[in-house]
Amino acid sequence: MKRINPKVYLWASPLFCIDPERSHYHYQFIKNDNKRNYIFSAFKFFLRSSLSGLKKIFNKKIDGTRFIDKEDSNFVIYSPKVFLDLINNKCSYFPNAPKNISYFIVDEKVCIKKNTFRIFFKLFMQISPFFWDFIRDENVSKKITLTFIYLSYFFSLEVISHYYLAINISKICILKNKLKHICLHEMHPYSRIVYGVTEAYKVKSLTLQHAYIHKTRLLLNLREKTVQKFLPSIFYVWGKESKNHLLHFGWPKDKIKLCASERFFYSSYKKNYSNEEKTNKNLNLKDNKIFSILFVPSLLNLDYQLAIQSSSLIRKLYPNIDIYIKLHPSHKINIFGQILICIFSFKSIKISKNISYDLKNKPLIFSYSSTAAYEAPFNDCQSFFIPVMQTETYESINKNEIISIVKKFVNGELVSEHSNPLYISLKRSINFFGKKNESFFKLIN
Repeated sequence: MKRINPKVYLWASPLFCIDPERSHYHYQFIKNDNKRNYIFSAFKFFLRSSLSGLKKIFNKKIDGTRFIDKEDSNFVIYSPKVFLDLINNKCSYFPNAPKNISYFIVDEKVCIKKNTFRIFFKLFMQISPFFWDFIRDENVSKKITLTFIYLSYFFSLEVISHYYLAINISKICILKNKLKHICLHEMHPYSRIVYGVTEAYKVKSLTLQHAYIHKTRLLLNLREKTVQKFLPSIFYVWGKESKNHLLHFGWPKDKIKLCASERFFYSSYKKNYSNEEKTNKNLNLKDNKIFSILFVPSLLNLDYQLAIQSSSLIRKLYPNIDIYIKLHPSHKINIFGQILICIFSFKSIKISKNISYDLKNKPLIFSYSSTAAYEAPFNDCQSFFIPVMQTETYESINKNEIISIVKKFVNGELVSEHSNPLYISLKRSINFFGKKNESFFKLIN
């Protein structure tokens, strides 16, 4: 069994790889919920992780890897399989990638090997001393909480997937030491393994901004003392707005560089704007006979909840406005979600993943943490972040502010909102997507 720095695994574990979009336990970090709830949520997290591990054992399958090597390639992109077009050797998130680029699938299903559980126990013995050292000075409640989260990393068998990932990255670093390693996701667990292993071999690792960098996706403050941090050699972001977010959370300035968006390249260049200072002055909303409002929440549950609260408030005051909530394509709708959709349908508020809405009606668009807020101006739509108020335990909508925005929208007055920090102008969108910056692959070549 090849030994990888145990701190790399710890850095990629749920202890530090906080995902409030999918984890109820991590979601409480946003809510700043009562600390007593943490133990219960951590235990639920542990149970769900254990069930996930048992399912893998039952199916005799686990997340492994597959390296698709291309001759004379200078780069390898690490990505989940769902984002790759293997027939045409393309990744939709990197439309300008060289044709001979290599890909590394981080979630290829492989059979569980006979020595899996021997590796499991050896990893536990190697990593645990660093974990116990990390929680040494915590109170009893915090120790119990963190122990549940730590054990979930093993009982979900995610640690085994990370071991296979680390070993295969090591092989590439040795055999192809001139390759530049690019991660599709900035700080996902697999990305952290890439950064840790490549750092050990002094090989360059890169990542490119994947979507809107929001405070809810950067709950880990790099200024805080934790375990050793493994970061990409360079983090390319689209604009200064994103760069400032990273700097606020303690990212080293020398690791951040600017480039044009790859994923949303089409948005920045979709139309030939002769004047980048163009605003929506030509848009006369008073001519609209149909007013509609579109909420586009991200996967973050808080974003969805704020959309629900806002749409309910607007419906009470504006019974004739069309209101839509377009769910993220990866949003999972459970039985309670279905009931909520039915209830809201009686209020004439449509909630769906597949809403077909007519942009010709120029809907007013709201979001809390989705890149869609920045895409809207390219379709001549008025776009705002949902106004919120910070309370001790939660963020709730600023009712007066959102009603003021809707009222101005109905009266055709929103073209004068450029001084409002919640407003996404066309110029702000162009700067956000880095239209003036060089393309990613030109820079790294």
